Amino acid sequence: MYFFEDVIEEIEKNILNDIDIDVLAKKSNMSVYEFRRIFSFLAKIPVSEYIRKRRLSLAALEMIEKKSSVTEIALKYGYDSASSFSRAFKEFHGVVPSEINEAKTKFKMISKIKNEIITSGGTLIDYKVFKKEEFTLSGVSFESQLSDTECCEDAWNAFYTDEKSSDLINNNENIFVVYTNDDDSVRCFFGNKDFCCEEKLTVPASFWVSLTVNNTDDEYINQIYNKILGEWLISSGYKRNPALPNIEVFPSDMSDENFSWEIWIPIIKER
Repeated sequence: MYFFEDVIEEIEKNILNDIDIDVLAKKSNMSVYEFRRIFSFLAKIPVSEYIRKRRLSLAALEMIEKKSSVTEIALKYGYDSASSFSRAFKEFHGVVPSEINEAKTKFKMISKIKNEIITSGGTLIDYKVFKKEEFTLSGVSFESQLSDTECCEDAWNAFYTDEKSSDLINNNENIFVVYTNDDDSVRCFFGNKDFCCEEKLTVPASFWVSLTVNNTDDEYINQIYNKILGEWLISSGYKRNPALPNIEVFPSDMSDENFSWEIWIPIIKER
């Protein structure tokens, strides 16, 4: 596997250019047949499909930013027309470029393969990237020690037993949970935008990446955070905005075993 890092970096460096599989094979001291076979075995995806999906992943990020036309982005990523690009884009992402709404459209990101853990890259990650203006939440906050066996266990227990929380739970609005880290604890603010409680928290304007989750198992959630922070950010050209907290968005009714909720990570563009 010693050749793999050089191959991946060569692909990333030339992602906007024609990538000759023969050249990649020679760099790996293999025949084209051997190279294709070994790449597919290690990456769990054929090399040509990996290149195509990486291009479409990066193209989606440019479409979100809306700094270039569909035709310009199509040509940039190797398509000879906007129509052929749109067909490929829809096949991968499920929508054509003209249907993109940054606040509602989900995209797929095939992450850059990492050499040290081959199977951790090249996986599909469904996500949304959107800009949200400053907003203010009303609610209650509790502290949880970092030594909790489960994430913010003390804070969630306090939330469900505190009388003020009933206003949040009973008004049928999404509950935003904002996590602010201290040295040895986490301040967890539970609120929504209906101004039901005296305590307020203002979240500054930012771009966010969000993933939808249908599981509350702590180990699974850690895996989701790893996908965002360890794969998506590395592959997207964004980095986490350290000035803002993470947010989780829950429905007011969490009685269904497989209810849907979202993880929001604040992001800024890499320079």
